[in-house]
Amino acid sequence: MLRRRAGNRLTRYWLSIVLVVIALGFLFVAVHALAQAQGTGQAQEQTGAAPALKVTSNLVVVRAVVTDASGRFVGGLHEGDFKIFDRGKEQSIVHFEVESPSAADKNMVAGGSTTPDSTASSATSGDVSGTAASPTSQRNFVALYFDNLSTKNVDLTAARIGAERYLSSSLTPNDRVAIFTSEKMLADFTDDPRELAEAVVKVYVGARVRAGELDCPHLSDYQALRITELSEEPHADVWVLARDEMAQCKIPVGATQAAKANTSPGGNSGGGGTKENANAAFDRDLDVAQILNLARTIVQQNDILVRDNLQQMDRVVQRLSQMPGRRNMILVSPGFLSQTEQLQLDRVIDRALKSQVVINSLDPRGLAILVRSGDVTTGYSPSNGDAMRASRAVDSNRENAVNSVLAEVAEGTGGKYAHNNNDLQAGFASLERSGAYILAFAPAELKADGSYHALKVSLAGGGKGLSVQARRGYFAPKGDVPVGTSPAGASDDPAERAQHDQIQQQILSKVDVTQVPVDLTSSVAQQPDQTQVLTVSTHVDTKALQFRREAERNLNTITFVVAVFDGKDKLVGAQQRHVTVNAVDAQLAELSARGLDMAFAFKLGAGTYRVRAVVTDSVQRLVGAKSESVTVP
Repeated sequence: MLRRRAGNRLTRYWLSIVLVVIALGFLFVAVHALAQAQGTGQAQEQTGAAPALKVTSNLVVVRAVVTDASGRFVGGLHEGDFKIFDRGKEQSIVHFEVESPSAADKNMVAGGSTTPDSTASSATSGDVSGTAASPTSQRNFVALYFDNLSTKNVDLTAARIGAERYLSSSLTPNDRVAIFTSEKMLADFTDDPRELAEAVVKVYVGARVRAGELDCPHLSDYQALRITELSEEPHADVWVLARDEMAQCKIPVGATQAAKANTSPGGNSGGGGTKENANAAFDRDLDVAQILNLARTIVQQNDILVRDNLQQMDRVVQRLSQMPGRRNMILVSPGFLSQTEQLQLDRVIDRALKSQVVINSLDPRGLAILVRSGDVTTGYSPSNGDAMRASRAVDSNRENAVNSVLAEVAEGTGGKYAHNNNDLQAGFASLERSGAYILAFAPAELKADGSYHALKVSLAGGGKGLSVQARRGYFAPKGDVPVGTSPAGASDDPAERAQHDQIQQQILSKVDVTQVPVDLTSSVAQQPDQTQVLTVSTHVDTKALQFRREAERNLNTITFVVAVFDGKDKLVGAQQRHVTVNAVDAQLAELSARGLDMAFAFKLGAGTYRVRAVVTDSVQRLVGAKSESVTVP
């Protein structure tokens, strides 16, 4: 079992402060970016011009759901009960918290009730709800996302009916629901039954969905992709099936004969074979060319639809992240091919985890028919045994491929995957949010190369009879991120660029600034892998800050940056976090009384270091900066 060293008690103390604030629920703070990671970038010597200051955001968040043999959530576990492996190497857990089940799920907790630990928190560190954290009083925000770019009309109709019945019979006074499609928002979060009913009725198949019913052969997205990948393998199942269907297509005879006549003088192939052989060879070549061209077109169009789908999912997760309570998304989709957009899918999962958004998946097809001949919309039936075998293999493989995205987003965010059930109303109801354990680690020696890292979460001692559901991996970042910018690069906003320059100047300075009072507390602890971790806890007195008034809310974004310099004043690591405050007057008063706390962790070698913390806000651009010396033994 993983055991935290005594030196980590101070870290636990500061994290407990954050969790106490969460439990009290006096303000709503939506964390835009959770970046409590080890800074791994190395800086150049400070000679002449200031070096470009960069930070990394390497914290990996994992939401783990532990269930017993009956599928009930297992409460009462602690940090030492979990192990996380990144590419087979065990990692040190730097953050741990417990999320209690929803009130409706209390009877699904092993043992019949939750433990005190299991009601400790309902939000990530730094995310403080404006409502009480009790499961019975906390609002539950649900985004119904209908994938109308991948779903057939008959299945979308069934999904609409199931959603209407679910919304009319299952909502509680604490529920707020929004309705989205792959193309737009139909209703923002509301508890108005009439508004929700009107929005669900507007769910239709997307106008940009490719109409492929007239294609011959009728290639599925998976079959088209595999044809382009296996263009030189004519005996592959995808080709056998396509050519068999092609033979049943009605091709204009005149066009074909005219094309044949142009292959060589006299209608021959130009070789020594007979005219019949030349015509047969031409037919095969023409079929291959037509099939390959059609497949390439389908792949290109499908890539666009998948990319748009994932981008809209990301926007819905961002919208949910602003909600002050439990955050759930139900993805209603038959699945889609995500292989070419796996990085974007991982970003959606990562954003959902860091925003404490649980994504559930619901396949609206019910008991899906996998045999192509059972689908009357194609008008095609395999003509021989080889084609029938190929049809079963291709369609089965496609089913596995498109379903994997539904399973991945559910498993990766701690949600559920409902499928193979024709009762869609029950399918929606089965996606109640269960409890979970939130784990986070800073990968050791992570390279910013965009590579995929396989993850495994297990229970110490094997966890006999228990199952752990968690994300299966993540993608490493690509390159470093300049301070004050998003991963996409520097902002075009002059105000944001000015703030970036202001932060960089203050980080490189050694003069304390007290426009915003900042306190630092540092501690060093040895991890199980024998490395030393410096934990820097920052406390900001928010009384000096002003807030932008919008309706009845008080808004401001506070940026925290902590940098570590070695004995030669070389920058060895830096981290940045943004916290957006969105509070009513009563909550703002409590914030002013308590202030804000943030913790940062750095893996360092032995030596003496200078720790520099800079805090600034988005309203007045006030700055607080402080330095202190720390020795790592």
